[in-house]
Amino acid sequence: MDIVQETRLYDPDKNRTFSMRSKENAQEYRYFPDPDLLPIVVTSELIDKMKAEVPELPLAKAKRFQTVHGLPEYDCQLLTAESNIADFFEKTVLVSGNPKGSSNWIMTELMRELKESKKTIVESPITFQSLGRLILLIDQGVISGKIGKGIFAEMWLSGKGPDEIIKEKNVEQITDSVALEGMVDQVLANNPKEVLEFKAGKVKLMGFFVGAVMKISKGQASPEQVNKILNDRLKKTS
Repeated sequence: MDIVQETRLYDPDKNRTFSMRSKENAQEYRYFPDPDLLPIVVTSELIDKMKAEVPELPLAKAKRFQTVHGLPEYDCQLLTAESNIADFFEKTVLVSGNPKGSSNWIMTELMRELKESKKTIVESPITFQSLGRLILLIDQGVISGKIGKGIFAEMWLSGKGPDEIIKEKNVEQITDSVALEGMVDQVLANNPKEVLEFKAGKVKLMGFFVGAVMKISKGQASPEQVNKILNDRLKKTS
């Protein structure tokens, strides 16, 4: 097939290209060397050096987030849309040790507050250290996720760290088994009708019992331990 040498013009209205002028040979382009420019020898060493100096591009960073942190593609695209957000995320992970948890808190809670206040992540009153620490405390069971959201709101308003706020508000999660057993026993004693219905097969009442314990504890009881104690107590009474 013959190759036609020509310059073509694009018409955006018709989404077509049209021939503007033909080119007979290379001389038509009037190529000539510039005497003020020295020749450049492109070696493999030069290419490697230039590659090393180029910062990690968003697509490459997103791919690395998927591979290294195991995040979904959607998360990676949002987190790498801005370099400051990507940096904030990676620093948060170093503190929390939880990539997915860090991604969720940044993309939902933090991004919402930033949008509403018209701030950039660089201007955020919540530092990556504080957010990472909050996520770690939730993962360690020191506070529940529900309480964590309240702590986050206070962190945003005050700029304080999560440990300071937890101490001030005394909202540390209750994990003492004796205290939790006492709460469970109180709930079961106060709701004999529901206990009988649960033993008769109405297992959905487990949510009712858990909710009642959480109400007594003002949301501070460990849900996992409460469920375990309730299961043990209800089995013994069945």
